[in-house]
Amino acid sequence: MEIYKFFLAFILFILGAFLGNFLAFVSRQLPPILLNDEEPRTLFSKYYRYGLRLNEFQLYRIISIVPSFFCSSKKTHGISFLKSLSFRTLFFEFLFAIVLTMFILLFSPGVKIFFLLLLFPFCVLSFFSDYDYGILPDQYTLSILWIGLVFSCFGVVVNSQEAILGAVVGYGVFWIFNCVFILFKGTDGMYPGDFKLNAGIGACLGLYYLFNVVGIAFVLLICTTLVQSMIKKGGVNKSLLKKEIPYGCYASLALIFNLFLVLLEL
Repeated sequence: MEIYKFFLAFILFILGAFLGNFLAFVSRQLPPILLNDEEPRTLFSKYYRYGLRLNEFQLYRIISIVPSFFCSSKKTHGISFLKSLSFRTLFFEFLFAIVLTMFILLFSPGVKIFFLLLLFPFCVLSFFSDYDYGILPDQYTLSILWIGLVFSCFGVVVNSQEAILGAVVGYGVFWIFNCVFILFKGTDGMYPGDFKLNAGIGACLGLYYLFNVVGIAFVLLICTTLVQSMIKKGGVNKSLLKKEIPYGCYASLALIFNLFLVLLEL
């Protein structure tokens, strides 16, 4: 039995690493494709041509270079190799390898685990897309929305009525808030991607968790802004307070945190 669990953990870790490698490629390539008005489906052909190479898998590269650190004549080569690693890809591979392995082995398989495993990648992708490019692609936000609506039919976290209400409030309230903001400031306070992300959060987790996520996101946003403003010498840097803050990053982090709260209820 122990051998079976070890073998299963190994297989899950490898599958998670492959998934992480693909998602790292998506996080780098999809936003520029959309910004350049290219067809999103070209992403898969690009991954087939450039991503599916053994030396593109960072965990494999690390394992293959380990012996060089024990050979004095190759230590310099090993250090230069580390500098060539893609740490973003390595982070994705390791993160999803660990998450997939832990979710399957530590929790009873079921609809809720499947729901969380589907939702988690889109949260991570939304974070990096908004952080790197300042956009929240429909491919991420609408996927979160549809996952919430479909799984509400099974009553995973909320029922269908609560999911629809959460989606409507998540989109509508913040759209109205943005309209009011435009009237007073003459510019957008939030963008359509933010509305859709909030709608997805509401559909997945319902009103209670929606406002929980939004509250945490705004607390993180305010704290980060204040920390940024105090870094400069001489007190508050007003120019930093006017800098556009990617709300989607904080909302994605808050959503991941609340997903783990849901997981603890299993």
